[in-house]
Amino acid sequence: MKSKWIHVITWLLCLALMAGLVYIVREDKKSREDLYARLEEQAAALEKEDSEKTEAAVKIYDDVVPRLNAEDIICWGDSEMAGTKEKSLAKSLTDVINENLYGPLTKAFSKYLTEGEHDTPSIYITNMGVSNEGMRQILVRAGVNDLRTGEWIQIPWDTEPVTLILQDYVAQENEEELRFAKQSEVSFGQVRIADIEGTLIPTDDWYDSNHPRYAFIRDEEGDRKSVSSGTIVELESATQYLGDIPVFFFSGNITRSVDGFMSDLIDLVDRYAGSDDDDEETDYDRPFVVICTAAENTELDNAMKDEFGDRYIRNETPVNNMTNRALKSLAQSVYDNLDRQECFNSVKEKIAKALMDLNGL
Repeated sequence: MKSKWIHVITWLLCLALMAGLVYIVREDKKSREDLYARLEEQAAALEKEDSEKTEAAVKIYDDVVPRLNAEDIICWGDSEMAGTKEKSLAKSLTDVINENLYGPLTKAFSKYLTEGEHDTPSIYITNMGVSNEGMRQILVRAGVNDLRTGEWIQIPWDTEPVTLILQDYVAQENEEELRFAKQSEVSFGQVRIADIEGTLIPTDDWYDSNHPRYAFIRDEEGDRKSVSSGTIVELESATQYLGDIPVFFFSGNITRSVDGFMSDLIDLVDRYAGSDDDDEETDYDRPFVVICTAAENTELDNAMKDEFGDRYIRNETPVNNMTNRALKSLAQSVYDNLDRQECFNSVKEKIAKALMDLNGL
């Protein structure tokens, strides 16, 4: 009898244990379901929050980026400015300005927008530096002096090239032909001779391997026209960069007097950064930077300091011998100089406002 009761009690305990396990399993399942539901709600909330932040970031992007119109930069100079295919001041300056000016904004947008959804602006720099040419050619390209035909020519009705002798006003006094270098990165832009639009291209008939002859090719067929010697050759390069921020870079290895070189350089700087009042003496009313690779306290270095003051940067080593780090350091000095002249204030204010809005998301 006693054994029977033991069996009954044992079965009851088993049933109770099973019931308890079932209860625990059900409660655990319910707890897990509740947990999953809460996690899903939290995920949905986070997704909604991320979506709202993304939408807000897109709005900030659309409102700010189209208005980040920093002024373009035009670079004039000799072989120091021209640099090489691998390195040049213009390339390093592009990297430095983008890094200093737009870098923080790029990083801030990357937190909310995936790659490809946003493209922060980049400064636009045109390098008009030339090698194998002198200051006279630069002054013509830049529009300081007029380029003229050096002989009588006849422009045909069709688009056959016409080889030219080119001169400037100096050449007309001594009949010296003006010879330009053959460089793919430097151009005259659109050209007009006697109201006929066209382009200048190097021909196979050259003085030497670096200085080909140039020929004029009209854009469209038209009436044949005779052009007398001394006719002005209008160059697009002479006017299209006048609104840009100018940076000038020259070698200190000049073969003429310092006074003559400085006179030409002042004319060049004055065209791009001088006062619009023709009655005043040279008075620079726009930002610019002049760089020269010159030994310290030489006649040329001192002349640069006297004329351009704190907008002059002396460079120690020729570009061809500079490391990439040294070239970037020079570019940083140019950026800092232009920044002190308040070139980027308007853009920096817009970027600061955008960063504040992004940080508030």
